[in-house]
Amino acid sequence: MKAGSLKHRVTIQTPTDSQSSATGAVSRTWATLATVWTRIEPVGSKEGSSRALASQPEATHKVTMRYQQDKTITTHCRVIYGTRVLDIVGPPLNWDEANRMLILYCKEAIA
Repeated sequence: MKAGSLKHRVTIQTPTDSQSSATGAVSRTWATLATVWTRIEPVGSKEGSSRALASQPEATHKVTMRYQQDKTITTHCRVIYGTRVLDIVGPPLNWDEANRMLILYCKEAIA
């Protein structure tokens, strides 16, 4: 992967749920897991027919980044790009199982 293709700076966030002792209500806050350079691409009709996307039919974006060995990115995490929120809709893909590239299929959250 060429470094020049990673031109989108994003924050990967992980959720933390806490329960109020007074009301019992659960509130969710988000903590920064990593801030990384990525490539964000809209998922087009050509890619929409790929096998990798078949299990994530609602994906609207493909986020490619360097492999994050020391970070645990799951479908519970989200990607923040500027004011946009991208929810991860499928398990991260370790491209070619080479521990070089990680691909996240995401769906843009509607505010």
